[in-house]
Amino acid sequence: MSPRGWTASKKGRRSDDDDEGDEPDDEGNAKNLAADDAGLRRAGLRRRTALERADSAEMDWRHEGLFYDFQARADAVAGLFGIGHHAPKPMAGETLRNYKVRCLRPWQKLSPAYKDVDLKVLGIADGAAFAVACDDILKHADEEARHPKNVPLGYLFERVEQKGGHTFRRFYGSPKSWMSAFAPPGKLVRKIHRMDSNGNVTGSLYQRADAR
Repeated sequence: MSPRGWTASKKGRRSDDDDEGDEPDDEGNAKNLAADDAGLRRAGLRRRTALERADSAEMDWRHEGLFYDFQARADAVAGLFGIGHHAPKPMAGETLRNYKVRCLRPWQKLSPAYKDVDLKVLGIADGAAFAVACDDILKHADEEARHPKNVPLGYLFERVEQKGGHTFRRFYGSPKSWMSAFAPPGKLVRKIHRMDSNGNVTGSLYQRADAR
């Protein structure tokens, strides 16, 4: 067969040897995995660096967009707690990190994971972890505002929702907060007598220690 004829037949079909040559070996897989891992590390480093640089920015005309974006997020959550609740305004010369901490401080106790964490130290040590903490605190504050679980005794929190053109009002808190005004004075049981079938006292089932 001429070389030209061999070339034509080669184009028309593939041999088993050609298929085996397309399969990467273990060394090739290892190199690809290492390259992917290095790429992820570089992307993570770029993200962390960008977060840390943004949090270190001070409030001025060049960076005010960063501050107003976070203020809008915090203000949306604050508004859920009722009329008059707003996120604080950023101050001139204040870093974005310190502004975030100031906004989140009233709600930090609502986050089980970050309630005892020093957010300023976390922000300096790890910008990515600080961003996660901010998101978690805002999430728990949003949940508490919509469905309060930490209402002090004596208070009722009202939540108003609009659905399908109807207004729904829900009150959260202990029933004692409103029932105590209508309930009779409380009384203590000092003694419980044991009686026979004729109504005669035969003993005592219960007696308070201070009962006379």
